Amino acid sequence: MEGPVFGIVLVGVLLLVAYLVSLNHRMEEQRAAELAAFAGELGFQFRREGTSEFVTEGFFAQLFSFASPTETSRLLSMVENFKPFGVGSSRAISNLIYGTQNDLNWYLFDYKYVTSSGKSTQTHNFSVVIVRVKLGLPSLTITPQNFLHSLSGLIGVHEVNFESDEFNQRYFVHGSDSKAIYDLFHPQALEYFLSLPVETWQLSGIFLVRYMKSHASSSDYRRFMREVRGFIELVPEYFKEDRGFDANWSDPMTGF
Repeated sequence: MEGPVFGIVLVGVLLLVAYLVSLNHRMEEQRAAELAAFAGELGFQFRREGTSEFVTEGFFAQLFSFASPTETSRLLSMVENFKPFGVGSSRAISNLIYGTQNDLNWYLFDYKYVTSSGKSTQTHNFSVVIVRVKLGLPSLTITPQNFLHSLSGLIGVHEVNFESDEFNQRYFVHGSDSKAIYDLFHPQALEYFLSLPVETWQLSGIFLVRYMKSHASSSDYRRFMREVRGFIELVPEYFKEDRGFDANWSDPMTGF
């Protein structure tokens, strides 16, 4: 009886695996259709397939076949020092949405990489939002506070504190240009952040980067975009006059 029972169990397992693979494929197709519709609503472009890492050329050297490799590689190489980029292997991008809205260039996409430990491997999945702005932003990272941040001073990490105790308790802000950071995070901006979910924000130069450790839905992307627009609207006029500049970025894949 062991032979027939084993065979039945094996067939059952194979059928279950086939069903799960098929279900996952259908879910991916449904999500891609949702994101394509979302891109259409925004008047943005959508590309389902990105590319995987090229070992000889580097991750960003030949990123997308539908646009100039030079332009896309230059864009994404500029943000390679942001999280979640620059680590792992077998890096890949897919489901890219890009376009211009409110004088901002938007790039929304899925990103993954693989890490290994001994014989085991793990795939890390993210959804990323990159925004290109016509401002010179200070380099800073805003993350949810945790107990490890209390040790930051011991390892030379400079924490920027604000007059709002509630904000300081929720967020850890790290950056070197304190004056520019205080200019951006005036009392009204601090209140705005207190109204948002406590998540990571990264700014540097002309880029603002956000990400989530899962695949975003169109609703997630809408929220991210709404929150970023709200923050940009709170940038003081004197900051824009001092650090703003003119640029013809009507095509988000050019001009860098």
